[in-house]
Amino acid sequence: MNDIHGGDIWSAADRYGLKANEIIDFSASINPIFSERIKDIVISSIESLCHYPDPAYKKLRDAISEFINISPENIAVGNGSTEFIYLIPRVLTAENVLIPLPSFSEYENAIRQIDANPIFLPLSEKESFELPIGEVIDKLKDIQMLLLCSPHNPTGVLYKKENILKIIDECERRGIWVVIDEVFIEFVPDFKNISFVDESIKRKNLVVLRSLTKFFAIPGLRLGYMVGNKDIIKRIGDYQEPWQVNAVASAVGSEILKETDCINESLKLIRRERDFLFSELGKINGLKLFPSMVNFILASLEVQDARYKMQDLNSTMLSSRLASRGILIRDLSTMKGLDNRFFRFAVRGRTDNEKLIAAIKEVLL
Repeated sequence: MNDIHGGDIWSAADRYGLKANEIIDFSASINPIFSERIKDIVISSIESLCHYPDPAYKKLRDAISEFINISPENIAVGNGSTEFIYLIPRVLTAENVLIPLPSFSEYENAIRQIDANPIFLPLSEKESFELPIGEVIDKLKDIQMLLLCSPHNPTGVLYKKENILKIIDECERRGIWVVIDEVFIEFVPDFKNISFVDESIKRKNLVVLRSLTKFFAIPGLRLGYMVGNKDIIKRIGDYQEPWQVNAVASAVGSEILKETDCINESLKLIRRERDFLFSELGKINGLKLFPSMVNFILASLEVQDARYKMQDLNSTMLSSRLASRGILIRDLSTMKGLDNRFFRFAVRGRTDNEKLIAAIKEVLL
């Protein structure tokens, strides 16, 4: 069974007889703070639609360069970070690619599209889904590329930088590519010091993926970027289709990264509301919450708990019952490495979070 992505409010509305604007979407891990300035940028950029975008995306790359303090020559922009997830394996060829499980399903899809072999490394629930450094290094003899996500999706774990550096060192020694997906990194305080973008420009074998979709709440615009040494950026750029980022997305990206007040406000809200959700949902016996450093929380149902109205309740059933109440969560029963106990929900504003808590209690207790 294919893994189903979150954020599909349209299908949920059709299925449950609701209007899309009646649904509170906890299934997509998007920042609940949307900068109103984006609307002004979109309106002001409308006239640019009658022209092709700048093929070099100079203004956009300069804005990203200033944001991450990396030269524009080390940056490639794309139609979301997913573009690079599919493009990198095609360009930096690899027969066997190591992917920890659970992970974003598009990693595997991208590898299979080029008839390469995904090699899976299961992460242990008992170890809170931490990356087993020794096991990763043991697997290196069989692979040509390693795909990591930190902060990790769907668990919310932030891997220790010193541990990842050990892996990168060993991969570089063996000529193995390392791709680090950092699409949720901005949700972590002090993210600029935690990121691997500085490391990527010094390495022969490392690329880092970033996204503006999640933190700046623009999934409908599709905008991401890749950071690496100049040679890798050129190789990827040679294979990119022209004008892969539309003019409106480019205009928004060029300006939104300057919104430091929005960034600081978002970090404060996410931490406060994440703590609130842990405090309130943690009181429900049989509901396990896993520690998270970002804007979503992984949870599992302990279905044997006698407190449940239905002891055979699973994540699919919970998801359906919440959706009928206008609350959309991410059922993870089809995600490799997990089972039908697991689900994920985003951290939103207080009013929405209170509605989620009330709905879960109504279904479970």
